[in-house]
Amino acid sequence: MFKLTCNIVINSKLYAKSIQIKYVKSIVVDASIKQLTATAKVTLPRKLYCKDTNITEYIRRNDTIQIYAGYDYGNKLIFDGFITTVSTGTPIIIECENSAWVLKQTKLPGKIYPKFNLKSFCDEVLPGWQKNITDVELGEVKINSETSIASVFDYLMKHYPVNFFFRERKLYGILGGSMLLSDDVQEVHKFKIGTNIISDSLNYTLADDVKLQIVAKAILKDNTKLEHKEPADAEGCDVRTFLVPGATSVSELQTYAKEMLQTYKVDKMTGSFTCFGEPHVEIGDIVHIYDDKHAEMNNKKFLVESIKYTFARSGYRQVVNLGYEIK
Repeated sequence: MFKLTCNIVINSKLYAKSIQIKYVKSIVVDASIKQLTATAKVTLPRKLYCKDTNITEYIRRNDTIQIYAGYDYGNKLIFDGFITTVSTGTPIIIECENSAWVLKQTKLPGKIYPKFNLKSFCDEVLPGWQKNITDVELGEVKINSETSIASVFDYLMKHYPVNFFFRERKLYGILGGSMLLSDDVQEVHKFKIGTNIISDSLNYTLADDVKLQIVAKAILKDNTKLEHKEPADAEGCDVRTFLVPGATSVSELQTYAKEMLQTYKVDKMTGSFTCFGEPHVEIGDIVHIYDDKHAEMNNKKFLVESIKYTFARSGYRQVVNLGYEIK
């Protein structure tokens, strides 16, 4: 019988000491490769003391927090960030954000970048940070004064095919069509329906029924932006956007978009599944799914787009949401 275990480490700035909490009512963590901000919510027992003092006296906004969970003290890090709020009511609730919390409070001076290079910008505004950023130019970008770094990233994710996210405290900036991280942190995990998958909402769709639009974009040396959609008039479909470095004409984008449409318009599986806390899965990892009863679903690999960890007395679960299929 496995024993559920957790450990929450809070570095109290007020008391200049590290506090460990090993008893909670619940933990909920949400993270996604399409969201810069990951969140955590920790609900503590009604009465929790540290040296005869209520634990809330030691915890303050902006304190760093690491949350570990697992079985038999083989805990894995499921959240690393900062405390944003602490409720002093009943129960005690600690709400947290990852390192995006710092970027939201870091303001930039106004500046115009005639040729905005993603990697160079991150090196400029985040010196000393651990990061893995794609080296790509996005044309002219204007940043207004007193704009936070987080707001710039949100703008870029909205207007360009690029995603920003953190794994622990390492910042990743990757093109939307990219599936593989360019370092060694990405792991492959095997899951089998009926074995280590508790439940699922997976949907299998035949290629003929897949509704998909490819958007191909290019930015010329004079900052002219080109775009082609294939098919042009698609509605109510899944949209995948790609930046095509080196393309200089709409016809080139059209050729690229048609090729990508053929690549992605295949039998596909979408949705999520719920599993136990092991094997430990993180956003950006790859899950390899097997199903003996349905051959068409067997032996497929997917990027983990988002994940939700839930920990309580009732159990430790991971809800894994599938992203792009890995061919």
